[in-house]
Amino acid sequence: FNSVQNKQDGEEYIQLLDDDLETREHFYELVNEFIKQFSTCQMLYDFTQKFDADKLRRYQMDLKKFIELKKIQKTKNAETVDFSKYEDQIRRILDKYVSAEYVTELTKPICVSESAEFNAYIENADQKLSDKSKAEAIAAQTKRTIKENYNKDPEFYRHFSEKIEKLIEALRNAKEEDAQALLQEARDVQGHVVDYEDNDIPASIRGSKLLHPTYRSLRSALEQHALTDDQLCTIVYAMIGIIEDNKIIDWHKNVEVKRQVRELLEDYLFDAVDEQFGVTLPAVEVDRVVSMVWELAVQNKDN
Repeated sequence: FNSVQNKQDGEEYIQLLDDDLETREHFYELVNEFIKQFSTCQMLYDFTQKFDADKLRRYQMDLKKFIELKKIQKTKNAETVDFSKYEDQIRRILDKYVSAEYVTELTKPICVSESAEFNAYIENADQKLSDKSKAEAIAAQTKRTIKENYNKDPEFYRHFSEKIEKLIEALRNAKEEDAQALLQEARDVQGHVVDYEDNDIPASIRGSKLLHPTYRSLRSALEQHALTDDQLCTIVYAMIGIIEDNKIIDWHKNVEVKRQVRELLEDYLFDAVDEQFGVTLPAVEVDRVVSMVWELAVQNKDN
């Protein structure tokens, strides 16, 4: 970074950190090595005698600059901000060499999975993040949330994953005057994902979020059949009811419970759906739907 000759080169390097994971990780390693080496040097009795005051001050300012840049990069890319490994070394260095008049206290580690805390952090004026950087940080944090929860409701998270990917692509080429609108879009998508809300659920089951993953997946799996929303909701209620009625301690690990539930679900799809709605499902489709519903129930067992 010290080889950067002018402001434009500096901006290009920071953009490279934004776009390239390998470059970013290499930069983190260099910062950590700088902290370690500078900490070791300060313990040498003749360290301050070997370097003049101007050079020492340059190291001090570089240390602060690199730590802050690393912190901002980790925030923008929804990576855990955690300097605890080097906390004592940083404190000793700053206490001994950097005067309080130009140093701000390093932020405490934040939990990027907690959206309220994350948003409060990036909105803090002290972080000096532009609207574009805030949007990038929110998009990255939302993408992380989607990845962590994807299997709980694939249809829901696939929908918003596509939105986030389009937003990230738009941000790569966005001008600053477009950043505010993109920031609001990022906030909107984040809100839907965090609140687990979309407008695709019928009113009859909207208040029962436990049913939403099964409804969305069944709607997609059975879309070739002429089933209404009300009929799909009836099927969802029945299948989830079968699972709930057979739950015991550690039911999701119990082979016998799984076998029994699968048989009951298969019987329902073969017989009741045909009798009630006139839809005959082939065996291969029944097997696929039963496996899907069971897996969704396991993925959402803690909800």
